[in-house]
Amino acid sequence: MYIKSMTFPSVAETITSISMETIYLKQKSNSRKLNLNKLTGKYSFNSIHSYCFR
Repeated sequence: MYIKSMTFPSVAETITSISMETIYLKQKSNSRKLNLNKLTGKYSFNSIHSYCFR
């Protein structure tokens, strides 16, 4: 079911999962104060995955 597990090594997958959880928690607590520059820059790929796999 998880496409990223086939694409990435396990270490990168773990880092991606941690990043997804961090982004998800930040979005829950800071839903108004989303730092769009950080999301579009660093975490654009991870935020897309967090929407697909949450």
